[in-house]
Amino acid sequence: MRVDSIFCLVMFLLIAPASQAAAIHDAAKKGDVAALTAALDSGVDINASDGIATPLYYAIDRGHLEAAKMLIGRGADANAAAKWGPPLLAAAESGKPELVKLLLDAGADAAVVFKGQTALHAVARNGCLDCVVALVEKGADVNALTSLRQPPVHFAKEKGHEAIADYLLSHGYVFPTPPPVSPRLAMADPVHGETLFKENCQMCHAADSATGNLRGPSLWNIVGQKRGKVPDYKYSAVLRGIGGVWSYENLNIFISDPSRAIPGTDMSLHSEANMVNEMLTDAERADIIAFLRSRSDNPLPLP
Repeated sequence: MRVDSIFCLVMFLLIAPASQAAAIHDAAKKGDVAALTAALDSGVDINASDGIATPLYYAIDRGHLEAAKMLIGRGADANAAAKWGPPLLAAAESGKPELVKLLLDAGADAAVVFKGQTALHAVARNGCLDCVVALVEKGADVNALTSLRQPPVHFAKEKGHEAIADYLLSHGYVFPTPPPVSPRLAMADPVHGETLFKENCQMCHAADSATGNLRGPSLWNIVGQKRGKVPDYKYSAVLRGIGGVWSYENLNIFISDPSRAIPGTDMSLHSEANMVNEMLTDAERADIIAFLRSRSDNPLPLP
């Protein structure tokens, strides 16, 4: 009988903390401040994970501002990441500035990166200008890049959030500035350029006079042509309105880093179908441009 009693006591001592820990995560998901308070008062670790996330993450993810405030007031770690990323990313994806500001004021890292994305990418995409301002003021990197080399301003332009794009452009955004290609063109190798074109561009673009548009516009006669004007191709809004021509230097800058050079473009240096590509060297870009120059009824004179 005594052995049975001791066994029951031990089991109770093991099960009780576990059930309390489960209770705090359930309370956080519901935004139940009273239940959260009771769990913490009983000694549950405020930063305990249920194997997926902490109570603070659940409160932020479900949009429970008062519960999140209480947890932070009791010492919750604003940077404790869940399997889905840090709480700040969840707040950013919700587009709720009060949640973003709460976490930033509690010490959340404004520049944190999770799977190639920052909170600034998320709010630039969903259009929360107040979130963008709060993040940048706390040190978010306006030049941070996704795995496809897309900066936050790319998503703002892509989604038509012009106020956010203007803010990012005026708060430290840096456009790519590769060395001029013109001095290289006389010695460039269009045959090598064709090989590079097939490796890097052919899955989206044709460069002959007969094929026409594919996933991207035809590049026949592209050198010297007005930008965004290939017939029968549906361009992104930024390309439709950009103006100017595809001069040698404009092509060089664009293909050096497309989403950085013209944020909002549909083209990226790396694509989901072609993630093996590396950044092109200055000489390789010159060779590709020399090849494109040759794909024309009337090649543009060399500079």
